[in-house]
Amino acid sequence: MTTGAYRAVEFIKAHIKLESAEKASVADSKKVVAICTQYAQKGMLNIFIAVFFATLASLSSTRSSLSAT
Repeated sequence: MTTGAYRAVEFIKAHIKLESAEKASVADSKKVVAICTQYAQKGMLNIFIAVFFATLASLSSTRSSLSAT
C-alpha cells in the first residue's frame, strides 16, 4: 500500500499544480481521487495475491506432512 501511495503522490506532483493559493477545482479533485483509488486497488491486488499464494503454500506443506505420517 505504501508504494502505491508514494506512486500516486509522485504522479500528482508531476501532473497537477499544487503551488497556487487558489481553491482546487472539482475536476482536479476528482482526478486525484481517481489516481489514489487506482494505485490503492493495485496495491490491494498485490497483497491479495501474496496472501493467496502463501496460504496455498502453507496448505500444500501441511498436506505433504500429513501424508508422510
